[in-house]
Parts: sequence; C-alpha cells; structure tokens
Amino acid sequence: MMSSYKMEMRPPREYKKMEMISFKAPLLIIASENDIFFPAGRYTKETVIMTGAPEIGNSTSKERRAYIKERYPCISDCDMCGLCKVFRGKDAETAYKDYIDGNKSFLEVSAYYK
Repeated sequence: MMSSYKMEMRPPREYKKMEMISFKAPLLIIASENDIFFPAGRYTKETVIMTGAPEIGNSTSKERRAYIKERYPCISDCDMCGLCKVFRGKDAETAYKDYIDGNKSFLEVSAYYK
C-alpha cells in the first residue's frame, strides 16, 4: 500500500533568519521543553500558539473575528500562502464563522480543516 512512501529520518534543517524574512504564511510550530528539535525556549513571544484563541465564554464575537483576521491574514497571493486551499476555497473569516458566532470552539473548527 505505501511502498513508495519514504519517511524522512533526518531532523529538519535550521533556517537562517535572512532566509525567513520574506516568509509571511502562517506556520504551526509544536514545541516542548523536552523536544530536542523544537525546544520551547527557542521561540519568541511573537510565536502564536493554537491554544491562544479566545475562549467562546470569555470573549465577544468582535474579539474572535479580530483574532481570526490576525491569525490568518490574507496576503493576496494564493500561490505563496495556500490558506484558501486549506479552507477549501473559503477565506478564514468564512471558514471560522461557527467559531466567531460562538457555536463551535476554535479547535473544533480547526479540526474540520485538518
């Protein structure tokens, strides 16, 4: 079944700061204090963590909408970004409508587009 699949066993290469300056697409980094490849202490406060989404019970729809717009900004370059493809042809605000309206949690909506 997966005879042509080759699992990469080497760690990902570390990019230099200059290589990443023009990179604007959202990037999910899963880091841990005990992870040798992605130690949590190496990431700055600008790193957005998925659990940082405002909770439905503690926020307004305006705050949730602002979070989605900040988290998934449209850069008007679909080939570079790819968010429209991830959200199946929708913009982030439309894709996260149930979260913004308070009907589903951020993680529930995110899981749908996984």
